Parts: sequence; structure tokens; C-alpha cells
Amino acid sequence: MGDASPEFKAWLGKLHGTTMRIALSLHCLEYIEESGEHKISGETMKNAIEMGRYFKAHAEAAYNIMGLMDSPEVRDARYLMKRIDSTGLTEIKLRDLQKLCKGRTGMETREGMLPGIKCLIEHGYIRVNKERLGGQNPQNPQKGGRPSEIIYINPEYIRQKEQK
Repeated sequence: MGDASPEFKAWLGKLHGTTMRIALSLHCLEYIEESGEHKISGETMKNAIEMGRYFKAHAEAAYNIMGLMDSPEVRDARYLMKRIDSTGLTEIKLRDLQKLCKGRTGMETREGMLPGIKCLIEHGYIRVNKERLGGQNPQNPQKGGRPSEIIYINPEYIRQKEQK
């Protein structure tokens, strides 16, 4: 669970205690008023652990459905691709993408977007190049213009998206 979301890790952190409480409840049901006189049996503990595994599997499914199993970087990457897709473009300036994402907490700055962008690059969805647009800087023709970071969307991603 190294790459699980912080929300799911927090839930998992409580599973041990929950499993112990389940074992205690099963023990009390087995011995009713004499539960303090007996130790919790291995069979009772085994049953409690099995119930804990059952709840863990259902929690994983629920967190997956809610999209909370992904790491923050993956969530940011999905959000960035949604914003890119909304433009219908095959390339976009990083600055323009940042403007599209400024309403999302954590993505107000270029640095806040970088983990999601790196994730998209690592998975082959995009590549980023610095290019001088328009060739030259009119104030200083020897230097050229400030390079823009251009995001290029993988053509294979576009093809697959169009097939759906």
C-alpha cells in the first residue's frame, strides 16, 4: 500500500483497532457473562481477522469508486488531462494550462502543477518542450523571445480517445 492515497492509509491505520474490537465482540458473544474469565481464543481471533479482511476489501472497492485510491499525483494528472481534453487541442502552452487550472487548490502555481505533469510525462500521455515562439525577440533580435513550455499530447492517446 505504499502508493495508496492518504485517505485510504488513514483508514487502514484504524483497521487493526477495529479488528481487535471485533474479536472482543465475538468473544463476548461466545461467553456472554463469563467473557472476563476466558482469554480470546485463536479461533475467535482468526474469525475477527477474516472479518477485517472482508471490510478492507469493501473499503478498497469503495475508495476506488470514489477515486480516492489514487495518489495525489495521479489525481492531479487526471485533472490536468480533463482540462487539456476540454480544450480540444493537441498542444497547449503550460501557461495556458495553468490558467485553466487556477481554480483547483494546489495548482495555482506552476510548481503545484509539476507533480501531475511529471506523472503524465512518465506515463506517456504528454511531453513538454521549451520553444521560442515567433522566432525572435523584437527588442533584441540576437537573443530571441522567451521560450514557452509547450505541452504536446500523445497522438496515440488522442486516437484512443476518439475511438471511445
